[in-house]
Amino acid sequence: MIRGRRPFSGGYRFSRFQGQPAASLVALDAPRRVIIPLRQGFRDAAKSLVGPGDAVAAGQVVGADEARLCSPVHASVAGVVEEVRASDAGDAGGTIVIRTAPSGPLKKLPGHSPRWADLSGEAIGDLLYRAGVAALGGGIPTRHRSALIEPGEVEAILVRDTGSEMYCPSLSVVLGEERLRAFVEGLLILQKALRGAPVHVAIDRRESVLVGRLSRALSGRAGVALHPLEPRYPQDFDAVLVPALLGRPFPHGYAAANIGVVTLDCQAVVHAYEAVAEGKPLIERIVALCGPGCRRPVHARVPVGAPLADAARLAGAGEGVRFVKNSTLTGPKLADPQVPIDRTFAAVVALPERGPAGLLPFARPGFREDAHSRTFLSCLLPTARAASASLKGEPRPCVSCGYCQDVCPAGIIPHLLYKYVAKGYFEDLLATELRIFDCIGCNLCSYVCPSKIGVAEHVRIGQDRLLKEGVDNSADILSSFVLKGLDSSRPSAA
Repeated sequence: MIRGRRPFSGGYRFSRFQGQPAASLVALDAPRRVIIPLRQGFRDAAKSLVGPGDAVAAGQVVGADEARLCSPVHASVAGVVEEVRASDAGDAGGTIVIRTAPSGPLKKLPGHSPRWADLSGEAIGDLLYRAGVAALGGGIPTRHRSALIEPGEVEAILVRDTGSEMYCPSLSVVLGEERLRAFVEGLLILQKALRGAPVHVAIDRRESVLVGRLSRALSGRAGVALHPLEPRYPQDFDAVLVPALLGRPFPHGYAAANIGVVTLDCQAVVHAYEAVAEGKPLIERIVALCGPGCRRPVHARVPVGAPLADAARLAGAGEGVRFVKNSTLTGPKLADPQVPIDRTFAAVVALPERGPAGLLPFARPGFREDAHSRTFLSCLLPTARAASASLKGEPRPCVSCGYCQDVCPAGIIPHLLYKYVAKGYFEDLLATELRIFDCIGCNLCSYVCPSKIGVAEHVRIGQDRLLKEGVDNSADILSSFVLKGLDSSRPSAA
């Protein structure tokens, strides 16, 4: 069933940015070494099951911990364990370094079946867990400790890839060839594992051919709705899409799972099919290697654990670029060329690092600049727009233009919060109407600010200050929502 577009307030549409990945798929050669993180996706790190000198097969479980909220991790290549590194920060959990050996047969999951409809929902959940697929998104509930909630507590499955980011994988590539059939069956596999919960699929409406094919493939499928949406950032955020598609308020500061919603991207659904029907563990990802810092932006099939440097060479990314994971506005900076690409990657964006902006940058015509104010020539000319890691100007005083308020998807007033934080008026942030904890962290306010102010950073500073003083929004949320998964054995993601 196709449902009409349901808009949300605010947001921003990115268009014509140079460095988009080519609409084809290439394979990254197996690296000499892979670095397998013991924490990949939701939520805790697994424990290493191997040691230096151990021979491992591709697909072999090398890390697991049934007592924690996590899923097993696997060797993505055949080889020999060189080192098991302890975590050097936070709860990253360490890594396993494997020296690649000549490829052997893939170690498949026992119990998988192309006739998956004959399997019980519990057996399907076991396969999703053992494959590592249950760690994707906010965690897929199984009878194992893989999510905040249990399978019977799921009220909806929300699959989204609306193309709202500045750079993201193309769905025509991710779901190309035979993967479209795998995607459709993957939806039904997840629905069976999660006790028949309704499925909502939100995709980029510009993918008209794909929308048509999916509509035909899903025709007559009970409990599955297709939503072709305008690609408006930050539409893929749970806090935006859950109210827009499901008509339900979102508990800001908590997870979608706390209201019974499982959220995944389209590639995760394909992984679910591969695990259950083909017995394939999650050992590779399709990653968009893109951005203006790449000479050959591509979609690549990348083994989990491949170093960033190998992917950068494939895409022709040279010196003087900043690599960002998944999102240009919210993704973490990838400073180490040996950082491994794990199963949470969808894109690696290469942005040129630029020096000082020079004289009067705000007075330039802007042939390739993007601006919410629509005062640059790029708004009138069909030129490709250039993204970079530069602010393209020095911060200046706030002029109260209201652009940040226009685009804010949470309906708050970012420039007012910024002024209170900048002046140290932290007590004033407690005003109910300011709703500082409703900020979803999309950073769009900073992006559109013509004064180059780090508005979002100031909002986070204000939130952190209030939290240190023991002030948050939990009392309001708990009085307005019946939240799941808040018991001591499955703590909240808040």
